[in-house]
Amino acid sequence: MLKGVAAASTGLVLATIVQLGEKSLTYISDFLFVVVTVLAVNRLHQSVPRVLLSVGLIAVLWYRPRQESAHRKP
Repeated sequence: MLKGVAAASTGLVLATIVQLGEKSLTYISDFLFVVVTVLAVNRLHQSVPRVLLSVGLIAVLWYRPRQESAHRKP
């Protein structure tokens, strides 16, 4: 019975990941941030909070609003 519950919960988690991914992973850079995070935790054996803070900071800086230059005022 527990094997059936484990399979059902895995399916629910996978369905949730797919639904969230369709909404939030729209650019190539989004996928790059996910891949870097997974590789840093799994292959480089870095701690999850450290990786999330560092990749999160890079993502915030990457997506911050760009300011127009002062020379281009209408």
